[in-house]
Amino acid sequence: MSKKLDLRKLLTYKLVLLSREISNYNQRNTNPTKDIKITQLRVLSLLYSVGKCSQTEFVQTTLRGDPGNMSRYINSLISKGYIKAASDKKDRRIKWLTLTQKGIQVAKIYTKERSLHNESLSTVFTNAEITQLEKLLDKATSYYHKQNYQ
Repeated sequence: MSKKLDLRKLLTYKLVLLSREISNYNQRNTNPTKDIKITQLRVLSLLYSVGKCSQTEFVQTTLRGDPGNMSRYINSLISKGYIKAASDKKDRRIKWLTLTQKGIQVAKIYTKERSLHNESLSTVFTNAEITQLEKLLDKATSYYHKQNYQ
């Protein structure tokens, strides 16, 4: 009889667990607003980072999440006044996204808090460990990108 597999020992389980810990921390400690959730803050801060972007490109290349969920997050942020959407003048199928002043203010605060959190977490690693971890995470991300395109 084979020994039961303990899922908690799998690399993928540990990565998901780490992601949830980071999300929980961010929701409790870095959320400058009470009317949007951490997933919406990520959308907001990523749009702040890339600037004006078509919704299709933003969802496919920046957010890389389920298009339906991402559209719901974006639409919620539009209805709450954080994002402005405008149809392209030449091609009405294209929707351009930009942050409103309210969105910019929240994104600036959230981005600063995330940076401070990153600095704090970085203190438990040496510079060499951080460099190695970044390479390993990029390698794991690349693995999944290749899987999605085959």
